[in-house]
Amino acid sequence: MSNNDADDMEEDEQNQFLINPQDIKATIEKAVKSQLGKEEYNIKKVSQWTANIIAAILRELNEGNKQFKYIVTSIVQQKTGAGLHSSFLAYWDNDTDGFVTHPFHENQSLYCITTVYYIQI
Repeated sequence: MSNNDADDMEEDEQNQFLINPQDIKATIEKAVKSQLGKEEYNIKKVSQWTANIIAAILRELNEGNKQFKYIVTSIVQQKTGAGLHSSFLAYWDNDTDGFVTHPFHENQSLYCITTVYYIQI
C-alpha cells in the first residue's frame, strides 16, 4: 500500500466523523420541495407527506455511512395566521452533535418545519 492509499484511508475514516450542516439543509430542502412544492393543504394527506419527507431524508443521510444517529421531525401546518411555538433541550457534545432546522414557507397554503438532529455514535 502506498502512502497516498494510506492517507486516503485515513481521510475516509476521519470524514465518517464529520458532518456538514449545509449538506443536511440541502437534503431537507430537496425532500420537502419534492413532496410539498405544489400541494394544497389537505388534512387527509399530511401524515403521508410527513412520513415521505422523513423517510427521504433518513434514506439520504444513511447513504453517507457517517457514524451518526439521526432523529428527524417534520411539522406541516395550514396557513391560517395561527402561531406555532416549539423548543427543545438536549444534553450532548456540542463538538460532534447538533441539529439543522429548515422552514418551508414557499407554498401558498401550508408551512413545513423540518428538523434533523444528529448525534455521533
